[in-house]
Amino acid sequence: HFAEEGVTFDIDAILVQLKYELYEGMTTAEVGKALIMVVRSMIERDPAYSKLAARLLLNRMYSEVFGAEFDSKDPLAAHERVFVRNMTDLVAKGDLDERMAEFDLASMARAMKVENDHFFEYMGLEIMSSRYCMEDTKTKKQIETPQMLWMRIAMGLAIAEKKEDRERVALEFYDVLSNFHYTPGGRTLFQSGF
Repeated sequence: HFAEEGVTFDIDAILVQLKYELYEGMTTAEVGKALIMVVRSMIERDPAYSKLAARLLLNRMYSEVFGAEFDSKDPLAAHERVFVRNMTDLVAKGDLDERMAEFDLASMARAMKVENDHFFEYMGLEIMSSRYCMEDTKTKKQIETPQMLWMRIAMGLAIAEKKEDRERVALEFYDVLSNFHYTPGGRTLFQSGF
């Protein structure tokens, strides 16, 4: 994708700096985090590194949320499968409002625009990931991607609508959120759907 946009990166400089961050016995996940931090440190040099760091972070998020289930050729199918499972489980455990299960979860997931994940710059994605995406309370692993978060928020915002209007309104909210036309404040990001 970056080659198409005419952006180049100093891979040698990234590798030189990464070498200083590595130590014996590091896990693959730790190497991935170190790489993100190295690229993040280069944003000051060239803002294009923000997009690269965001994509690296997004890959880490996908790995955590989907595990081995992720198929990069069909990311929407992975989103649908995991979103439906997570929403169903969260409602069953009482972590989300029971009305969230009244949505056609598979249909809502299929409406996600996974390609919109690439709108993020690094800091926006980092803040979303570390503060607002839900995580499994036991494993502390993330269970939401950016599009899953936007959809959960949209559904939570539409939850009080008439039942026949609920999904349409949620999809309208989702379109606004996912396309970065508006981002609600922290309380909405924290509490939507609960």
